[in-house]
Amino acid sequence: MSQVIVSKLEIKKIKHTKDFSWSFYCTNIENQAKIWAKRKTGRGYLNIYSCTLNDSLKIKKFPIINKEWLDFIADCRHASTHDYDIIEGPMADDTIYNYVEDYLEGTISKEAFMQLAKLKKQCIKFLFILSRH
Repeated sequence: MSQVIVSKLEIKKIKHTKDFSWSFYCTNIENQAKIWAKRKTGRGYLNIYSCTLNDSLKIKKFPIINKEWLDFIADCRHASTHDYDIIEGPMADDTIYNYVEDYLEGTISKEAFMQLAKLKKQCIKFLFILSRH
């Protein structure tokens, strides 16, 4: 879902990179997509896409929040790029997002982040499937 109808996928490079860099963010959980699309205006559109995966695609999967996931997000938020075509991984709730910010600002260590994330594990809402193309 989106606040607009998206008939053509487009990667927009903006001032700040997001968790998985500049990407087209999607979810396969319809209810979460609806919530996300309606958060600002109260209405949204369900955009459905299909794709055919093949061996030529470079795919990175993060099955859980872990140190590798955190390092990848930290790199992306500091404007590092990657060469993955698709990234699949957890999207955190606002609390986990705040913990990531605390880690990036040096307020908490990686180990402290992992302990806090483990306590909030049930709050992880959905997986994103991302593409940079």
